[in-house]
Amino acid sequence: MRFTILVTSFALLFLGACATFPADRIQPTLNMKWLSQDVRPNGAVKYDKPSVQTDLTLTHPNGVYVGLLDYAGANDADLSSNKGDEIDYTIGYRTAVGPMKLDAGFSYFDSFELWNGSRGNILRCYGDASVPITAGDHTLALYLRPEFRFPASGAQPEAGAWLIGGVRHRWEIAEFLNFRQGVSVNHDTGFAGLDSGFIGSYEAHVNIPLSKVVSFDAISLRVYTPLSPLDDNRQTETALGAGIIVRF
Repeated sequence: MRFTILVTSFALLFLGACATFPADRIQPTLNMKWLSQDVRPNGAVKYDKPSVQTDLTLTHPNGVYVGLLDYAGANDADLSSNKGDEIDYTIGYRTAVGPMKLDAGFSYFDSFELWNGSRGNILRCYGDASVPITAGDHTLALYLRPEFRFPASGAQPEAGAWLIGGVRHRWEIAEFLNFRQGVSVNHDTGFAGLDSGFIGSYEAHVNIPLSKVVSFDAISLRVYTPLSPLDDNRQTETALGAGIIVRF
């Protein structure tokens, strides 16, 4: 049931984009991965069991993109069976101003139970500014990413903001192997009733291109840890993952 609805949603998203832009100019990207647990950028555990994340993004050369991101508990048989389920709808725009790359957009997060009204769901506005520097096979990018989150209706979850800053690093080791990592600090103002404080994070990915279209994310690692005293049960968390990326 869940698979049928997701395929239908992806098809509608693609057809909608084709109706707006010439299909031969749209760049679809499909990213499917397994995660050991779902930890969000503020260090909060959304779901503490394995889950499958499926992300479809359609990008036009003018920088406009639309995305559909699905989280599902790895043992799911239904569309919405536990709190690990979520579908995120996003529209955004990417561009460059001189050496700076800019990204901004708007998202609607439909959480468990899916499609059961807007209570508990989240609206997000975000931006991302980065300055990449390339030296040989290495690319470093300093970035700053603000996110503002609001309840879709009612007063829950409580509104808040994240201000994330850090460094991204990409190393093209060989044609068949690249390594990506990043370190960041997130100032959480207290979204969803959590304490205000700072969260540090580190992530690393080993990627193996299998062709010009398909690449294998052989292993990914994300570690989050509080950098300031918190009384909301957030602690050091680790999430492992692996998946496949298809750029049509």
